[in-house]
Amino acid sequence: MASELVEIDGAFGEGGGQIVRSAVALSCLTGRPIRVYNVRARRKNPGLGNQHVTAIRAARQICGARLEGVKVGSSTFEFWPGQVQPGNYSFDIGTAGSTTLVFQTIVWPLLSVEGDSVVTLVGGTHNPLAPCFDYLELVWAPFVRACGANVELSILRYGFYPVGGGRIRARIHGLGGLHRLRPLVVEARDEKGVIRLWSRVARLPESIAARQRNRAVKQLERAGYEVSEAEEGVVEAMCPGTYVFLHYEDSFTRAGFQALGERGKRAERVADEAVAAFLAYVESDAALDPHMADQIVFPLAFARGSSSYTTSEVTQHLLTHVHLLRLFLDRAIEVDGELGRPGRVTIAPAEADG
Repeated sequence: MASELVEIDGAFGEGGGQIVRSAVALSCLTGRPIRVYNVRARRKNPGLGNQHVTAIRAARQICGARLEGVKVGSSTFEFWPGQVQPGNYSFDIGTAGSTTLVFQTIVWPLLSVEGDSVVTLVGGTHNPLAPCFDYLELVWAPFVRACGANVELSILRYGFYPVGGGRIRARIHGLGGLHRLRPLVVEARDEKGVIRLWSRVARLPESIAARQRNRAVKQLERAGYEVSEAEEGVVEAMCPGTYVFLHYEDSFTRAGFQALGERGKRAERVADEAVAAFLAYVESDAALDPHMADQIVFPLAFARGSSSYTTSEVTQHLLTHVHLLRLFLDRAIEVDGELGRPGRVTIAPAEADG
């Protein structure tokens, strides 16, 4: 029954904040209350962090949920959802925590209702262990459009650790139900992929961006890949920061790979990290990068019809997402492939699809 409380072990699988965010999103979408325990139990700083609290409270605001135990450091919390309402929303993490991860907590519930929403988020826009804004705009959003949804994204200010202060905005066009999403079949890449590269710095000499760019282009060419576009530049932020973003696109798929600078880290190392991630992807022959494989399984579990795609790496994030989806939905989702190796995800049609 929809009112049954779902008990979720927050230490399952990757055991991080993804369980918190995805469980809350699924609660909003299904109307089922949740109790999450052992929150981030294996992390250096266990319990809820600022970013997770912001995500939960953002979900409360869009659906009028009742909360218990939601505070920084809490290892157990409950979320009792109400009815999701479209509207204009603004959320400030208060730290350099990831705006994109908070956004991904509420975007699917807001897409599930009739009416448009505008969401503004303040915090980090380019974080380790989180999709950067470039990824959201250039990889995630096109896949969302391929599934039949429309989310318009813009960045007003960049946000880096430790200050944050970045600002992103999204216009979300509600579908009136995620069952209206189209399934997706992406099994391979073609041989005419286009590679683009962005190297940017904030409050640092532009020469650092140039070094990152030049190193990445050189390394890609050495590996036999031609870069069709390579930009460098300075962006606005409240503290110093630097990053490289590599974007791959062909007629079947898109992929993205980021690397962030930090104090004491050479520009060349930043470039090398982004290139290494890209090469691991293209050498696998799979269609989706590891991050999109994890992120797209969520909406496809609600879409009508069957979906399938290959990924360059089966990750704990992907397996954790599948585990959570099985707790809430009566849908056959299979992951073929070993952890850390290329794999294939298949989502069978729901019984209601006929």
